[in-house]
Amino acid sequence: MPAGFLYAHFVQRLPLPVLLGALAGAQTTTAALGALTERARSQIPALGTTVPYALGNVPLTMRGPVIVLLRR
Repeated sequence: MPAGFLYAHFVQRLPLPVLLGALAGAQTTTAALGALTERARSQIPALGTTVPYALGNVPLTMRGPVIVLLRR
């Protein structure tokens, strides 16, 4: 995670609120996004959350069937 943060901040030059929102989305933590938007007093961190949140939920969804198949 620190490598991704450094890459996005220094190489891609993402603004910090959007970057923090993207990291919260990648971890699929809605509470972190709520804390970010409250602290920023803005919905800007939510802009970076959408795609990482969706991509982060795919492995979470796939773990259940994989675990069931491995248990057989």
